[in-house]
Amino acid sequence: MWFYALWGVGVRPHDVAYVAFGYGSFIGFWGLHGGCEKIGALTIPGGAQTTAARVRQIHEFGATVVASTPTYALRLAAGAEELGVDLSGARCTR
Repeated sequence: MWFYALWGVGVRPHDVAYVAFGYGSFIGFWGLHGGCEKIGALTIPGGAQTTAARVRQIHEFGATVVASTPTYALRLAAGAEELGVDLSGARCTR
C-alpha cells in the first residue's frame, strides 16, 4: 500500500527519498522504506540522530522527497534555517 500512496503523491524512480525516522522494529516505517524501493527511488534511512544531522544528510544526498510527520517536517525546516541550509528542493510526504 505504501507503494501506491507514494506513487499517488508523485514519488518516482528518479527521486531520492529520505525517511526521517529511526525504524527499530516498527513495521510501518519498513513498509514505507520498501515502498520507496519498489518505486525505484534511492532510499536513505534517517536513523536515530539529531535534527541537525538529518538536515545535513537531506542536503548532502540531494533528497527530493522527505518522509516525516508534519510537525517534524516543520522542525526540519526550522533546523535548516538555523544552519543556513536551503532544503527548498525537497518535497515532504506524510
